[in-house]
Amino acid sequence: MQEEATIEKEASAPLLVQIIKENDIQGFALDLDNTFLKTSQYYTTAEYILSLEIAESLTSNISNETFATEMSHILTKQYYEKKGQPILVTDRYILALEEYLGNKISNEEIQQINEYYADFYMKSPEMIEGSVELLKLMIDLKLPLIFNSNAQDEWTRIKLRGFEELLDGFNLPYNVVDINKEKGPESWKYSVKRINTPIERTLMMGDSLVADILAGIAAGCRNIVWVNGDLNKLPLWVREDTSIHIWCVDSVRELIVI
Repeated sequence: MQEEATIEKEASAPLLVQIIKENDIQGFALDLDNTFLKTSQYYTTAEYILSLEIAESLTSNISNETFATEMSHILTKQYYEKKGQPILVTDRYILALEEYLGNKISNEEIQQINEYYADFYMKSPEMIEGSVELLKLMIDLKLPLIFNSNAQDEWTRIKLRGFEELLDGFNLPYNVVDINKEKGPESWKYSVKRINTPIERTLMMGDSLVADILAGIAAGCRNIVWVNGDLNKLPLWVREDTSIHIWCVDSVRELIVI
């Protein structure tokens, strides 16, 4: 296994190009949320603003800002307890508020939450810097690519449409794993099969240890870019397998910087 930092960069070639040449990469399988889009930030910003609004109707001695911060902590805790498995944003917030209050919330509060999130899935999170340029490079290299997303089909379509508009209408293929199901090895196998590329010659990119990295490895991927990755979090058997190549980057932007 090798990490991005161990590769000696050529003066004229982006890291992505080096990886492709050195590992005979023939296609790309890409995670979308938090790899190409600031999805977590989109969630947390919306949740914080909603908490400030909810605080106005609560009988409490703490400030609105303190309530919003405490709700953020509960939401984060519940996210990790569910091992990052997606959940509808309304259900996510209701569960956190019930934990904070210690009881079921009122119908009025549920209605307020539903109304606040009415258009949440009609907009796309902000794109991560360098993501459009990276996709342009992939397209220029004429290698097939596909996104593998764990979200609703229509929301995924909205997210990708934003990229397509900046890519001169280039159609971005995608595979969607229903939000109520796990994004496991089979989803990566199916995605790679759709672009007719050997999985061992596919470069996979993702940010989640479980849903992307370990699932990709279990599917047969041997070349992986791990966004915000930490090799020390990998199981020992993965770290000792010399057929698996993992490059850790802070952002996909690092793949195109010369």
